[in-house]
Amino acid sequence: PFSNVPVDFPSASVDVKPLPEAGRPEDFTGSVGSFSLKSDVSELRCAAFEERRINVTLSGTGNFYGIQPPSFADLPSDVKCIASPGAETVLAEKTGVRGEKSFVISVIPEKEGEFDLGTLNFSYFDPAAGQYRTATAGPVRLTVQGVSERNSSGVSGGRGVPVWLWVLLAGAAVIGVFAGIVWYERR
Repeated sequence: PFSNVPVDFPSASVDVKPLPEAGRPEDFTGSVGSFSLKSDVSELRCAAFEERRINVTLSGTGNFYGIQPPSFADLPSDVKCIASPGAETVLAEKTGVRGEKSFVISVIPEKEGEFDLGTLNFSYFDPAAGQYRTATAGPVRLTVQGVSERNSSGVSGGRGVPVWLWVLLAGAAVIGVFAGIVWYERR
């Protein structure tokens, strides 16, 4: 029922060259191909501690499978950004991998003011050109006025209850459980 059958596969040699050190951008994460970047926002308005989202689409050819989200180069310290992946369409063709990948960039300012977030950048190595390139989208301006109602009464643990009250209640619960165990053991 079982037998060993030799199978011959054609072989091909591949010459893999290391990526050059010269000209490598600081934000380069290893992407190789040819990409373009676009976003749906150029101006944002919100209150401090309020989230605004930017939808970003990266398209082109290259290694889409391990791709990292684009980022702002010089983000002000008073603005936080969190990137999360969105939908993707990736096709493996004879000529390579082609596709589109979207990201949602959540922008959360921590104080009022006018901010120039600059451009969203995605650095990659273009093997056809033999050099590093950066796809950009933007620039993005952010206007922050007021403080979000959700955070206007100070830091809260949910439903408008201050965090210190939650900590006090948790401490009382721990003491109550400990006292109950001691009372039960002495009984």
